[in-house]
Amino acid sequence: RFRDAEARVNGAKAEVGAEDKARKHLVGHGDRIKSKLELSTGNLTAQTKIMEEQALMDAALKEESEGIEREIRKLQSSIDEREDEKRALERQLEEIEANAQDKVEHLNAQLRAVETSASAVATEQAIAQRTLMASEETLETLDLSDARTR
Repeated sequence: RFRDAEARVNGAKAEVGAEDKARKHLVGHGDRIKSKLELSTGNLTAQTKIMEEQALMDAALKEESEGIEREIRKLQSSIDEREDEKRALERQLEEIEANAQDKVEHLNAQLRAVETSASAVATEQAIAQRTLMASEETLETLDLSDARTR
């Protein structure tokens, strides 16, 4: 009986030792799982923080991009206004040039008319001078005739 009891005690000790060994193994395994879980949690936390920072940076970049796009639209609007002004000025310039050309043509026509009148006056003056000379010659001839007759 004593041996049976001793065998039972040794068996119980062996069971307790095995259970203790299994418990230590499970605790070690649990610790490894816990450290892996903590590492994964840390990684997830870090990734979450990075994602939050990226979201903040994306929001800031989006806001900055929208601001730049607003500036671009303002500049484009200003450019469009300047181009409209330029086109209006070009139209005015064309009108002024056309008016100036019309005036030049009118003045040229008037100049030609004056030149024609001047030519006509010169012709009439030449005719008048010839007539005067002929009249003077006739008078001289008459005066000579009168003088002879006397």
